[in-house]
Amino acid sequence: MSGKYIHLAPPPEDELHQNGKPYAQFDPKTIYLVEGADPIILGRASSKSVSRNNEADNGYLKVPSGQTALGREHASLCLRNGVLYIAMKERDGLIFHDSTHPRMLDRSSEFFPLRRLSRVRLGVNGAFSVNYLVDVIFDIADTDHWSSPVKKRFVRALPL
Repeated sequence: MSGKYIHLAPPPEDELHQNGKPYAQFDPKTIYLVEGADPIILGRASSKSVSRNNEADNGYLKVPSGQTALGREHASLCLRNGVLYIAMKERDGLIFHDSTHPRMLDRSSEFFPLRRLSRVRLGVNGAFSVNYLVDVIFDIADTDHWSSPVKKRFVRALPL
């Protein structure tokens, strides 16, 4: 089975949005996506739900509770034909491939391809009322370029 490692990281800690709001910091993580496997969830981690724990190799991000627009199941990630795709589920998002033409994705959007070092803002509508913006920088690499921080492959079963 082929796949890719996807490294998720926040913007630099000292970077501020143009409106002066800071970006939520979370522990960078590396997930492994298998070509053709079921999508995985990108969302807010929970200390109360075992299924949404902040692990080094899943898509749940530990951000300041109640201070961001990040949803529990905010988006889905999948790998198809060697391309990483994202779709918004519960809430919206803004994708920056370059600084001049961001792409808005509404909730329940179709899957949209990401490039290496794409930046995605999770939660745009309602972001004016939060303390931290959640931006995720996606670094995409072939499997021989990355190793998981927990030293295991993050393999999900292929759908039947």
